[in-house]
Amino acid sequence: MTSLPLRRSLQEVCEICGVSVKTVRGFIESEWIVPLDPDAQMLDEEDIARIKLILEMKNDFEVNDQSIDIILHLIDRIHVLNLHLKHSYKD
Repeated sequence: MTSLPLRRSLQEVCEICGVSVKTVRGFIESEWIVPLDPDAQMLDEEDIARIKLILEMKNDFEVNDQSIDIILHLIDRIHVLNLHLKHSYKD
């Protein structure tokens, strides 16, 4: 049985990550994170991890926005390829 991801409000995620609502909305507008429910702006644990990664790249490594786009795209591609590999081994 697969459990549903824990959904959190935008405000709750901001408190967890220590950032403003404006910052997270900027990440959403940049399409760096995509809420489970765009209208309600509900986020899950994967979104929280992604926000923390973005903050780390920006604050600790001074990565610019264009590079963050590229890095996140590559991470997403690796994730998809990993899922394909796992599926291939099950067959």
